[in-house]
Amino acid sequence: VLKDASAAAIYGSRASAGVIVITTKSGAAGKTNFDINFYGGIQYASNLPKMLNAQQYMNVVEKAWNNAGYSGTNPYTADKGRSDFANTDWLGELFEPGYMRNIQMTASGGSDKLQYLLSAGYVSQDGIVVYDNDKYKRFNFRTNINANLSEKIKIGTNLQLSYAVQDKLSSKGDAPGIIRHALLRPPVIPVYKSPSDPTYSETNPFTDLPFYLHNNRDAGGWESDKYEWTQNPIALAYFTDDTRSHFKTFGNLFGEISVLPEKELTFRTNAGVDLNFQHEKAFFVNFGDDDGGGSQIDRGLGRQNRPNGLDEYRGEELTFTWNNTLNYNKMFNLHSLNALAGSEFITNYGSGINASRRRYEYDTEKFRYIDFGSTEQDVWNGGSGSEWALMSYFTSLTYVYDMRYMLTANFRADASSRFAEKNRWGYFPSLSVGWKLSEEQFLKKQDWLSDLKLRASIGQLGNQEIANYAYLTLIKKDGDKYLVSRYGNPDLKWETTTQYNVGLDAGIFRNRLYFTADYFHKYTTDILLPISLPSIVGDVQPTIVNAGEVSNRGWEFGITLRNSETAFKYNINANLSTVKNRVEKLHPNLPSLVGSVTRTEPGQPLNAYYGYVFEGVYQNTDEIKTHLHGTTNPTPLPGDIRFKDRNDDGRIDDIDRDFIGDPNPG
Repeated sequence: VLKDASAAAIYGSRASAGVIVITTKSGAAGKTNFDINFYGGIQYASNLPKMLNAQQYMNVVEKAWNNAGYSGTNPYTADKGRSDFANTDWLGELFEPGYMRNIQMTASGGSDKLQYLLSAGYVSQDGIVVYDNDKYKRFNFRTNINANLSEKIKIGTNLQLSYAVQDKLSSKGDAPGIIRHALLRPPVIPVYKSPSDPTYSETNPFTDLPFYLHNNRDAGGWESDKYEWTQNPIALAYFTDDTRSHFKTFGNLFGEISVLPEKELTFRTNAGVDLNFQHEKAFFVNFGDDDGGGSQIDRGLGRQNRPNGLDEYRGEELTFTWNNTLNYNKMFNLHSLNALAGSEFITNYGSGINASRRRYEYDTEKFRYIDFGSTEQDVWNGGSGSEWALMSYFTSLTYVYDMRYMLTANFRADASSRFAEKNRWGYFPSLSVGWKLSEEQFLKKQDWLSDLKLRASIGQLGNQEIANYAYLTLIKKDGDKYLVSRYGNPDLKWETTTQYNVGLDAGIFRNRLYFTADYFHKYTTDILLPISLPSIVGDVQPTIVNAGEVSNRGWEFGITLRNSETAFKYNINANLSTVKNRVEKLHPNLPSLVGSVTRTEPGQPLNAYYGYVFEGVYQNTDEIKTHLHGTTNPTPLPGDIRFKDRNDDGRIDDIDRDFIGDPNPG
C-alpha cells in the first residue's frame, strides 16, 4: 500500500486516492508443482429484525388508528375478530440458506530458460432468497509465462479470463424491491391462495399483489389502503428473471533487454489489452389477479398497469495500455543510484445498446426476445458510446548513501482527453528523504533495535476521474426536438492534491515487533464536483466544475507482531487512523452546495450532513401549540419527533436545517 505522494507519484492520476500494488503469482524454476484448494460454506441472512405476528400487528394498527384521531369506526377493530389470519413471517418465507463452493487449481514450474504458471477455478454461490433468485457462478483461467532468451533478453505474457453469471433480485418493474415488500407486507395476509379460491391456479398460486379496492373484506380480501401498498415478495422472487453475465479478459506481452557490462541499463516495453463484455436481460411477468380495469385500477398498481416486458442491455469496453521504461541501476562504493524514465499511453473505448418491449403475447423462455414484444406502445431503444485517452511521461531518481540517507525525486506529466485542449496537461512533482538511524554507529550496538527510520515527503498528484466530454455541451433527441442534456465547462482543469508526510518506522527484536507512525496533510485545489443548475435552464444533468479547495489532515499508526523463525508462525496487525476533513474555499459563484441531505460550505466537512435538529418527542397537543404557531406540513401529532425551530418563527421549514454530522470516519 502506497500512501504518500512521493511513493505514489510514478502512477500518476490513478494514484490520487492512494495505490495498492498487487503482485500476481508466477512460475519458478524447478519441478512442476500442483496445488488444489477447495472450500465450501453456508450463507444465511442473520440479525434480521423481529417481525410482529398477526395478532400483534392488528393490535398495533388498531392503536395507531385511534391515536391518529380519525373519525368513524376503526376498521381494524372489526377485522381483529376474523378467523382467517395467516400469521405470515414474510422475512422467514423470503430467506433460505445458500451454499457456496470454490475450487482453484494451479500448476507451476519451469527451468532457468522458461517459467510457467497455469491456474483455473470455479465459484458457485447459491442465493439466500427463495427460488435461488440471487445465485452467482464464475469460471476463471490464468496463465503466466516468462522466457529467458539469453542472459540479457527476457519476454513474457500474462493472460486472465473470467466469465461470471449472476441472477439479480427484482429490480425491473419493482422500484421498492423485494426486501422492502417483505418488511412492510402485513403478516395477516398468506403467501399462497387457498386451492378453493376461484382465482387460484397452479401457475400463479400466490396471493395478489397488491390488493385492490374491489377486493374488500366483504369479499374475503384485505383492503389495500388499510393494509399497506405492498406486493407479495415471494411472488416477485418466483417471477423475476433478471440475469447479468460478464466476460472479462486481460492480457499483456512484455519484452526486456539489458545492456552494459553489469546489465545496469534495462529497457522494458509492455503492451496490454483489457476487454469486457456485459449482457443484462430482465423479463418480468404480468401476474396477479385481474384488477377489473377502469376505475378499479388504484394508484397505477393494477395488473393492466404493469404488463409483462423485457429490458435488455449489451455493452463492451476495450482498454489498450502501452508502457515503456528505461531503468539505470548502479552501485559504486557507498553509493546507490537508480534512475528511471518512461512513458504510458492508455486508450479506452466503450459502447452499449439497450432496448425495452412490453405486452408479450407469450412469456415462455423461447419468446423472451426483443422482436416478440409489442411495437405499438412502451417501445424504447437506446445506445451509447464514449472514448477517452491518457498520455503520460515520467521520470524518477533515487539515491542512497551508505544505506543511511535516502533521496527520491519524481516528476510526471499527464495529458487527459477529459479536459479541453488548453487545460489538457497536468504536471506533478514529488520529493522524499529518509534517514535510517539504525545504521548509524551510535545505534548499531543496540542489539534490540532492528530498524529505526525517519522519513518525510512532499508531492503532488492529479485527478481526472470525471465523466467523458465534461468540457463539452451535450445534446439529446426528444421526439422531433434536440435539447441540451448537459452544459459543458471548457475551463475545467486538473484537480491537484499537494500532500505532506512525516513518518517514523521502528522495529525491535529482529523486527518481530514493528511500529509505524505518520502525520499527513493533503490539500486539494480545483476539486472536481458536479453542480446542479437552476431549473430555469431546463432538465439537464449536473455540470462539472472546479469547485474549490479541501484539506485532509490526520495521523496513522500501525503495529505488527510476527514470528517467522519457528514452526509456529504468526502475523498480527493493528492500525489506528484519524482524519479531519474541511472545505477551505469554494468558487466565488458557489457560496455553498446544498443537496437533499447534505451541504458543502467553507469551514465544514465535504458533503456534511444537513438536516433538522432533533429535540425530543412531542408529549401532548399543548406542547405542539406552544412550540409551533405557524403553518407546518405535515401537521405534527403527539408522539412525533420535535425538531428545533432555529429562527423561532413558529414553523419548521428549510430555514431550520443545520449541520448535523460529518460523513467522514475518524
